Amino acid sequence: MNGEENIGIEINPVPFAPAGKSIINPDFFCKEGLLLKRTKGGALHWKQAIVFINKNSQVMIKLKSKHVGGAFSKRKSCIVSGVYEDIPAWPATAGRNIGAHFGLRTAQGIIEFECENEILKQTWVDGVRNLLHQVANL
Repeated sequence: MNGEENIGIEINPVPFAPAGKSIINPDFFCKEGLLLKRTKGGALHWKQAIVFINKNSQVMIKLKSKHVGGAFSKRKSCIVSGVYEDIPAWPATAGRNIGAHFGLRTAQGIIEFECENEILKQTWVDGVRNLLHQVANL
């Protein structure tokens, strides 16, 4: 490097998209984590949730659950059309005062989730709103 010291800086080139095309980086356009989902019957189940933008520029949620001790897993995908931030506490969890609730509007109805705390809930809500905003601006 002609007498210069290596200070540990790595430079990555910025990719350019052709005119009229957009670059979608799946790591930047994705939110993933473990959430507690309430079923229509009121039961609570842990789900691995992934929210992302698909190739048709739709915001999708993919829910994965394990059954029979993890022997097989079940996956469900829905198109997300909105976020509800002010979901009231569920009757079964009202006495606990643990967790924060939010919902995602899909064609199948509202899917309700519980997070560990208000900060985690806000990161999910902001992340999904960001994805919806990005899709609206494509």
